[in-house]
Amino acid sequence: MTPNSTAQTNSSNERYSGDSRAGWFQSHFAVVFGATIASSSAILLAMLLAPCLWASGTSGGLIGEVVIDSSESARSYAYSAIDEALAIWEEPRSNWEVVQRTPKSQDRVGLLVEARRITEGPFASSGVMLTRAEGVLRLGGRRTADEVFHFLASPEGRTIIDPDCDPDDYATKLESISGWPKGRKKRGATQGRLEVAEIKTQGREFVVLNAIHPTQRIFLSKSVLHSDRPGASRYYQEDSETKENSFSKQGNRAVNTFAVELFPFTEDNGKDAIRVRMINYVDMMPPHSSFTNW
Repeated sequence: MTPNSTAQTNSSNERYSGDSRAGWFQSHFAVVFGATIASSSAILLAMLLAPCLWASGTSGGLIGEVVIDSSESARSYAYSAIDEALAIWEEPRSNWEVVQRTPKSQDRVGLLVEARRITEGPFASSGVMLTRAEGVLRLGGRRTADEVFHFLASPEGRTIIDPDCDPDDYATKLESISGWPKGRKKRGATQGRLEVAEIKTQGREFVVLNAIHPTQRIFLSKSVLHSDRPGASRYYQEDSETKENSFSKQGNRAVNTFAVELFPFTEDNGKDAIRVRMINYVDMMPPHSSFTNW
């Protein structure tokens, strides 16, 4: 996540605090994000079996850290990260273990949370599970998918993703990349953003590339390397062309992959709704990383 100016924050507050919309966003998104990130009885049971038995039949990879040293490398990595998220959402359910399933009903948001192991690539040794979720939010005829996405990309929206954060002092922007995304901008729509930022939390630091793609209604945040904050996680696999002392591995460099997508559709009863899909992986580098993300 990245910081916004005080003017942007005040403008967003005026837009969302004047009626019940902010409360609606908070209550509805909390169901999806909270259930995905927070522990549940199924997760606690799985912890007793982890890391040896639970989800042992699942597999897959996750793209690792890369050096962002130009606008082109930032855009290229952002598009690769979006493609990765789309591919993860489309993986067959047979490769995932169900963590929580909440059936959709007239007064309840449907929700499915799943997890799988990372067996390929730089994070294979972490022991941390990758989670994905899919839920449905009903719009009630008052809100559009673009409006919901605009809120999610606002300072208030980041407090739903990370309830413990201070939206005015959450991240340090290191670099903004222009020309993102490609294509014509829709008037009045949320502006696309591509930024490298530093996040400090719980004694750990992240350096991430944040990408907001308003046309696809995708927001993602993924760990990268940047010369303004030298260092890398213990999982960084150096390339011979970028092998530099400035990217030496650091014990407090945490890593994450987060993405959320909103897709509007019409339910069988003719009412408007939004399908929300997300993925989440975070390793805070504790002594036992296998318990992170649970």
